[in-house]
Amino acid sequence: MVRKSTVLLIVLSLLVTGLGVVGLSSSHAMDEPLVVPIGEKDDTWGMGPLSPGKRGGSVTLASISLPKTFNHAVAQETSSTDVTDLIMGAGLTDTSPATGKTVPAIARDWEISEDRKTYTFHIRKGVKFNDGKSLTAEDVIFTFKKIIFNEKVSADARSILKVEGKLPSIKKVDEYTVQFTTPTVFGPFVRQIGYTPIYPKHAFEDFSGEEFNSAWGKQVASNNPEKIIGAGPFKIKKFAPAQQVVLERNPYYYKRDPEGTQLPYIDELIFLKVENTDVQMLKFKNHELDVHGARAEDIPFLLRNEEDEGWNVKINQKPETGAPAGTDFIAFNWDVDNKELAEVFRKKDFRRAMSHAVNREDIINNIYNGLAIRQVSPISQLSPYYNPEAEEKYPGKFDLEKARKMLDELGLKDTDDDGVRELPNGKDLEFELITNKGATRRVDVGNIVASDFEKIGVKATLNPISFNPMVQKLLGGKYEAVIVGLIGDPIEPNSGKNVWDSDGSLHLWHLKASDNPVEWEKRVTELFNKGLKHVGYENRKKFYDEFQTIVSEQVPVIYTAGEVYLYAHEEKLVNTETYSPLGSTLGHAEYIWWNK
Repeated sequence: MVRKSTVLLIVLSLLVTGLGVVGLSSSHAMDEPLVVPIGEKDDTWGMGPLSPGKRGGSVTLASISLPKTFNHAVAQETSSTDVTDLIMGAGLTDTSPATGKTVPAIARDWEISEDRKTYTFHIRKGVKFNDGKSLTAEDVIFTFKKIIFNEKVSADARSILKVEGKLPSIKKVDEYTVQFTTPTVFGPFVRQIGYTPIYPKHAFEDFSGEEFNSAWGKQVASNNPEKIIGAGPFKIKKFAPAQQVVLERNPYYYKRDPEGTQLPYIDELIFLKVENTDVQMLKFKNHELDVHGARAEDIPFLLRNEEDEGWNVKINQKPETGAPAGTDFIAFNWDVDNKELAEVFRKKDFRRAMSHAVNREDIINNIYNGLAIRQVSPISQLSPYYNPEAEEKYPGKFDLEKARKMLDELGLKDTDDDGVRELPNGKDLEFELITNKGATRRVDVGNIVASDFEKIGVKATLNPISFNPMVQKLLGGKYEAVIVGLIGDPIEPNSGKNVWDSDGSLHLWHLKASDNPVEWEKRVTELFNKGLKHVGYENRKKFYDEFQTIVSEQVPVIYTAGEVYLYAHEEKLVNTETYSPLGSTLGHAEYIWWNK
């Protein structure tokens, strides 16, 4: 399933319960089903290693936090989008969880004009929402005109569909055809249009933009789950806010396997709230869970017991295939209310000094048991756009003496000899460092970082808080420093446009940059627009290479380390062969089945 462009990251641990197998009947016939080439060789989907399966059973996913909203377009955190992705489904296009390549979805095919500005999408006939009503061009037009392109709607996808501040136009050609025209060439348009799932016009045509922002909240999901309507593989069956979300198969889903069986294979998908990752591991060890987003500290036990317990443990340490899809980093808030502190945070050499005080090798060895890699770039090593040369400019070497010297040169000295440097106004250089308390590794990283910061005379008080309140602090600019992560499409750099554009909704370190961006922020915005206006990898890469170099020099965020791909699941769960950072259980939820 497609993810949102770039969203706040929470690492989920996964588990499975409830077996049982039923027949291979197809619930609803349709005119133009999407036949996914499961078990067949092709260059795009990459699902040759998988096999057509049997229907039945349920899979339970352990989540640190449950959805804050069930409205996909306005969600800003993966605790929400991991669920809404599966309810809403892909948009006109999708990405294969096996290869990361763009594949058809709601649109069966499309054409691009010679000037590469007009895109004509042909909607698959017979697609229905989970309430049984047909999806047509009217719903596509409504989704983009009234929701995504509506400035009164807090839609994250809007920023990544802009080129030089302008959105594409859209018109209806006929009942099953829509046409977009971009203001200029938009290189990744076909891929990025798929980030937006299609909303049912009949559910929202009387809503204002402001009303839409608060629609499909937790109360609706609890009391009237049938009102949350999408075209994805699942729909809401039950939501207990403090306990779980239960999704059930969408009987109208438009995908089939090559043998004609309607997808998904499993009957239910359950997101169980388990706030602590240690508890998630305990439940997996006790066979209460059947899939687990394993952590480095879990691996020795899992490998020792893999054969006896009937598990399948996956480890991929190759940077080009097993690197994290997202990034973890430290960010300082340039707009913090404490003006003296804000002024210090805005200094490039302060951020570079603090980066030298981050002991990444210690983090990798002691927190990740060596199963992690240093991160130095906003673009994942999974992407062909990753620029290894930018690493040379990044202050990634652990060097406390250099960090002390750089802070001295900035005039940030410990004049009263109490171990803490002073700001220009004489007050101590200290700040609160928040992170989400359920993510034990981020808390451990925070402890290492705070300890090393203390050694250079900077006082960081670590304060782990619940995930959703943390997100509220970040998006409201009400924090001083944070350890957090972002994740999105690891292949396409423009998926991070809402982070790196000066007016991006996740421009976390400088949320007020749209009013007064610094020069390098202006250049990054320019580079992203140039990257959009070119077609082809070779033509676009030079812009993203320069972008990565600027980030390495300016260090707006301090990257730490990212765990390589680790996963564990019950051996009898089938179609896990193509699990990778591009997609594990959530990405393969339509295709996994039980061989029992």
